[in-house]
Amino acid sequence: MQWKEMYPKEHLTVDDLGKKQVTVEIASVYKTTVKVKGKPVDEWRVKFTGAKKYLRLNASLAEEIGAATGTTDSQAAVGKRVTLFAGPRTAYGETRMCVCVKAAPNAQQPTEQPEPMPETSNQSEQPESEVTE
Repeated sequence: MQWKEMYPKEHLTVDDLGKKQVTVEIASVYKTTVKVKGKPVDEWRVKFTGAKKYLRLNASLAEEIGAATGTTDSQAAVGKRVTLFAGPRTAYGETRMCVCVKAAPNAQQPTEQPEPMPETSNQSEQPESEVTE
């Protein structure tokens, strides 16, 4: 028996993916409290439609999901598809294989557009004015 099989994880790991790329739909993004060394710590998780395991979020994964779904709002990502794969990450001087996220193929998902900037007039034509409320 493999060592990793002796203590199965509830969350998604790189071992679950192997060399496969899996496209999944985000079912929910939520925060829970876990104990780390006896102290409560907030942990963000992503649940996927039909999946048995959740993905534990860190800052890198959150950024990748945002880029893959085209949204900066975690709740707006619900219902969107992403592709999970194993890829290298370097942290604290050590490179390891980790779960990574990218846009799903053919995932025609709308991207958030920044708010349009208000039109500015040529200041040489109009005098400066002070706005008071």
